[in-house]
Amino acid sequence: METSTTEAKDKSNWQAQFAFYLALISAGFSFYQWWNSEEATKINATVDISRKFFEDKNFETYMNTIGKIGEKFADNPLKGFETDIDSKRNLIKYFYHMDYIASLSNRKLIEPRYMSDLLKCNIFLSYFVYDRFKDSIFKDVSIKDTKTFIDKTPKLKCDT
Repeated sequence: METSTTEAKDKSNWQAQFAFYLALISAGFSFYQWWNSEEATKINATVDISRKFFEDKNFETYMNTIGKIGEKFADNPLKGFETDIDSKRNLIKYFYHMDYIASLSNRKLIEPRYMSDLLKCNIFLSYFVYDRFKDSIFKDVSIKDTKTFIDKTPKLKCDT
């Protein structure tokens, strides 16, 4: 009778160990699925941001205005850049939008490896232009309900 009790204990012990290892494998697989879906969500969000950036109909206007600022500064750095206040306000809103994207990337909420190079360059250029001219060209512009543009250089760099 003792052998059957020992065999039953061994069988029960084996089943408990099997169930334990099966639970560990299941937990590991669940963690992998969670991690993989989070990564896929970041990649999809980054691709969507890049796509919307290219679809922005005002992009060319912003780039032309930034180019004019650069030309004026190269001709005469002490002379101000004259344009209407709405153009300046729209350009600063564009800078804030670029800052927001850089902030998402710096906080690892989107995946910078999947961000278009042109978008990365525009983030860097926006920071540079705003930082350089915030006390001259943009000093007369106020935008309600916005925070100041970041005080430090974004971690994203223009690689191209």
